[in-house]
Amino acid sequence: VDEEPSLLSLYTQAADSFTPTPSAADNVAFFQLSGGSTGTPKLIPRTHNDYYYSITGSVDICQFTEQTRYLCALPIAHNYPMSSPGILGVLYSGGLSVLAPDPSPTTCFSLIAEHLINVTALVPPAV
Repeated sequence: VDEEPSLLSLYTQAADSFTPTPSAADNVAFFQLSGGSTGTPKLIPRTHNDYYYSITGSVDICQFTEQTRYLCALPIAHNYPMSSPGILGVLYSGGLSVLAPDPSPTTCFSLIAEHLINVTALVPPAV
């Protein structure tokens, strides 16, 4: 059975044929999945500038720091848990993110206790 490579081995592996090609900050970074509150979820084009502004502004408002211990209990592909300030904001501020495999109280309460979580973000139905 072949073992999957570890993240560290992939990170330290030489990228001989890689040539970085940065894109302009006003170019689309990726397509964000909408929340689907108006029906079927849609793909929303988001630029690098969009995310930089959203993340830095949200980090400032929410006062995220390297002491932030964030529990992500919602699907990470959506904007709210990703960048408002979400996981990207935690990475930007040097904090810790913990991904819950499901949003149930049993799962989340044990993760809160184990990782000393001090921030999470939930929508009313999940609360």
